[in-house]
Amino acid sequence: MSRVQGPGSGVQITGIKLKISYIFLAILLVAVFSSISEARYENAIDPKMERALLEGNYNKIVSDATKLIDSRSSGREELYYERGLAELKLGKFDAARSDFNTVISKYSRSGRKFDSYIGIGDAYFLEGNIGNATKSYEGILSEFPNDKNLALVYYRIGCCYRKSGINDRAEFYFDKSRKMAPLSFESRMIPRPGYCRVATAEAEPNHDTQSLKEPLSGQGSRFSVQVGSFKSKYNAEKLSHKLTGDGYETFVDYAKAAEDGMYRVKVGRFSWKNEAEKTASDLKGRGYNARICSGDACQ
Repeated sequence: MSRVQGPGSGVQITGIKLKISYIFLAILLVAVFSSISEARYENAIDPKMERALLEGNYNKIVSDATKLIDSRSSGREELYYERGLAELKLGKFDAARSDFNTVISKYSRSGRKFDSYIGIGDAYFLEGNIGNATKSYEGILSEFPNDKNLALVYYRIGCCYRKSGINDRAEFYFDKSRKMAPLSFESRMIPRPGYCRVATAEAEPNHDTQSLKEPLSGQGSRFSVQVGSFKSKYNAEKLSHKLTGDGYETFVDYAKAAEDGMYRVKVGRFSWKNEAEKTASDLKGRGYNARICSGDACQ
């Protein structure tokens, strides 16, 4: 005997189906937002480490990154990479290569893989092992034949050949770098004889002209180039990040800001006045109001 449904039964069944659909949609949304939150967490850089990087406090970066690597279950590839950069700055080349190799071997899909290959080559270059540096950089050309940042690699290979005294090969790679990225910081530096800036490498002084080596104030002072001064820390750090992305070694003078509330954005820590002058000229050509500084005194 069939059961006859009343007029309200269809509505009741439809309502139950809608409730089930809403529950399913809610579960789906929770899963999506959870995955987004996880992705943001994985790519986030700890604010304290970011500030230490801007201030040049590389020992703190190494210490903080090590603690976070030990405590986190995700986002470790970024921490290994940041620690590797800090170790480069500190001259701990074996440790830097180890961290960069960890990113390459354990996190093969990481967006930092290309940068880590660069880091390994830089570690050899700064260590003075030009042969291994050349092999490392040239290996990137095979690994990433179509990468948009190959101009950086061509420039570095050119630096290796220049350091080795093979000037025709150096010019070959410098020319490739110029053609691929004619407005890049590296391309602007290429015409300067004897100059190759790779990561933390010190600029080579001009020993022929004594006047170019004179400090602005006090024997042995180090130089920088100020490009901006802000009341807003956010605006200062925004400019600093932009200049860093353009290939400059940039920092915010937080110590001076603690005294007068002005956040000064500076480029470079130069041993020689002529290197500061050349960088200031390059920055002025890009539209910045660049001033050469020695300590707190700026021209």
